[in-house]
Parts: sequence; C-alpha cells; structure tokens
Amino acid sequence: MGNFEISKGKKFDLTNVSDTEISINEIAKNKKKLIDIFNKFDLDKNGKLNTIELAKAMDYFSSFDTDTSGEGLGIISNEEMTNGLFRLNTELKLDGKNAIT
Repeated sequence: MGNFEISKGKKFDLTNVSDTEISINEIAKNKKKLIDIFNKFDLDKNGKLNTIELAKAMDYFSSFDTDTSGEGLGIISNEEMTNGLFRLNTELKLDGKNAIT
C-alpha cells in the first residue's frame, strides 16, 4: 500500500495495514460515510470540491477545536472530536450504525 500523505511533509505508513479482517460490508459502510461527508461540502453538487468548498470543509473541521485558552491551539481533544462528530451526524441525519464515529 505504501505511504499516504496526510499533510505536507507528513505521511502515514500503510505498509503494515491489512484489510483482510474487514468485511466488504464494513468497507461499503465506511465508504458511504465518507461520501456523505464529501457531499455535505460539495455545495454546487458537481462531484468535485473546489478551493472554496475545500476551505469550508477545513473551517468546519477546525471548528471542532473549541479550546479558547490558547493552549493546544490547533489540537482537537477526544471530547471536542466527539462533540464535533455528534454535530456532523446530526446535520447529516446519521444515527445508530450509520453514525460517523
């Protein structure tokens, strides 16, 4: 699988990741969740994210960081991620097994 670039200069090593224990249903479910997220930010519904839509997506996810103390700025805590995903699930009308976790 090689390396997957997660941000400029940072890579996640996928060489030891195996999908042999993931069912095809699990893969399909996760793909649908990703498509739901993509569609939320594809504002003109053309199947592509332009720079404005991508910037809005980045702004949305950066809004998960609610720390106003100035400490850890840019770092999302587990609690902030949970709250942010709850908000995203609510907006996408996803719940139960369909919820993004």
